[in-house]
Amino acid sequence: GRIGEALEKYEKVFSGNTDALWKFDIVSRKNQMLAIESIVAAYDSGDYALAVRYGEKIRENLGGAGGIPECYCLSWLSLSYDKTGDTKKADELLSQAERVYETSCGGSLWLKAHLTSMQASYMLRNGDLAGSIEAFKRVEEISEETDDAWVRGDACFSIITEGYLLGVDADPDGKYKNTLFALAASTGLPHLKYKAEVWKLLSAPANEAAQRISEFYETPSLPSVSPEYIKKLIDKKNSEIK
Repeated sequence: GRIGEALEKYEKVFSGNTDALWKFDIVSRKNQMLAIESIVAAYDSGDYALAVRYGEKIRENLGGAGGIPECYCLSWLSLSYDKTGDTKKADELLSQAERVYETSCGGSLWLKAHLTSMQASYMLRNGDLAGSIEAFKRVEEISEETDDAWVRGDACFSIITEGYLLGVDADPDGKYKNTLFALAASTGLPHLKYKAEVWKLLSAPANEAAQRISEFYETPSLPSVSPEYIKKLIDKKNSEIK
């Protein structure tokens, strides 16, 4: 919760001599992953231009070395460009990250879930809801295997809500709804608890939803929660109520 302080420290690191950071020993590779978190910090703070600057600097220093650091860097650089509106660049960088993954990342499952989640998000951005749902189902499977509650809960929410927008039942046996609710309860993660409440509203009968829908007009500031996406969901439910 102290992103501003973190960014100040990253700025000091990058303004100094970082030559020792880009070697190939185990310690350097671990430190490279920590350096890449500077992109994540800038991204989470909403400063996407800074995230791009950090990402490009790190990518240049990695010099096409391959492995998890380069793949992870490319992925967050892609996400950062996507937020700036340069979707073409974002798609190109995701493709590069996928190539690095296939050739030099040893089948890392958490990284595979991360990249597949990005694929699904970009499909959603491009209006391919059906493709996005199938991609998020793959994310859910991988994150179940890696025991990543955060990613799994987000994937479940995306599956059921994108199905809602598309007008199809993407969760006929309730697997993804039940998993979302269970993870929200067991982890206590605020964004999963909020997403569970959103789904309860969307799946409620019109008369019941009408009594609560005003509570969802303002989206709380939570990680992994897009106000634009929540608004789209609430607008659809509101039109059904009326």
